[in-house]
Amino acid sequence: VCGGGEVVLRVLRHVTEATEEAAGTTAPAVGIIPLGSANDLATTLGWDEPHLSHAAVQNYCECLAAASIALLDR
Repeated sequence: VCGGGEVVLRVLRHVTEATEEAAGTTAPAVGIIPLGSANDLATTLGWDEPHLSHAAVQNYCECLAAASIALLDR
């Protein structure tokens, strides 16, 4: 998910609803790239770079692909 906190919450809400409708399934892992206008989510997660360059976004995508899953309290 590319965006800020509101976008992430909206996507997670839809993922949760879809998972609940499909009984017996597990919610998929969701990666977050902090591209919100205020970047409050990025600051909260310790990603202090307010404007990400193309290289930084590519690096985040590579890190997400190799990352382990961690739960996020929404």
